[in-house]
Amino acid sequence: MALKRMKIPARGGFSRGQVCMLSVSHRPDDIRIRRKECETLAGAGYDILWLTDDSPWPQAGTFRPLPLPLRIIRAGWINSRRVFPAWQAALRENIRLFHIHDPELVILAPWARLRGRGVLFDIHEDYPGALTDKLAPRMRGREWLVRSTRKLADWTERAAARFCVGTIPVSEAIARRFEKLGPPCVIVRNYPLRGELRIIPRRPIPDRARKLAYVGGISRERGIPEIVHALERADSSLGVRLELAGPYLGVGLREELSGYAGWRFVDDL
Repeated sequence: MALKRMKIPARGGFSRGQVCMLSVSHRPDDIRIRRKECETLAGAGYDILWLTDDSPWPQAGTFRPLPLPLRIIRAGWINSRRVFPAWQAALRENIRLFHIHDPELVILAPWARLRGRGVLFDIHEDYPGALTDKLAPRMRGREWLVRSTRKLADWTERAAARFCVGTIPVSEAIARRFEKLGPPCVIVRNYPLRGELRIIPRRPIPDRARKLAYVGGISRERGIPEIVHALERADSSLGVRLELAGPYLGVGLREELSGYAGWRFVDDL
């Protein structure tokens, strides 16, 4: 697949040294944004400002954090009640290039162009597909509405992306939706960083403990209730255990899971 080489325009008032990272739903310690992008760009000499939610901040390192003075108000797929307050906070910083990380923020791209700002759209996942996955269980018997909603979300996202100065998808499949819209499209994958993972000597399979590992954000959408339920069906003589390593992404989720019969086979790390 042929992708265009992205160049930030030097004309029109854009500063090549300043970039404002903007998110209304990602955590301050998000690996893709903080480690892979903020720190990499800062190390390359860019002046990076990151506007995100006001939860506790990790050590900022080489970039400048600016927590938004708002609590997360997230409902389902989008966080629309925070879009325009976040945009107003970003404009006050007088930075002309914005690197956005949420689908609800891409609707600001036309307004940004009118005000002489540029927007880079970082596409972390297939958002219309994720929306479909969330709606489908709640709308059984109304599949036509789910399909229509997906088409509307896809059209809105791609129409607004035409006003961006570039798009940054995470995979080829997502890039195919944006590569022909006009703005340059460059893939930045979510591969682990070198040195992030510790390599340990391999042990023969018969000598290994019968353990499953769930690493990352623990959520209903990622199937954790079904996984814990499945442990009830496992042969108890095998000694199978599930190890959970990550934050719970849902109010009351841990309490709900701990009430399942399969929870006795879980090690919550």
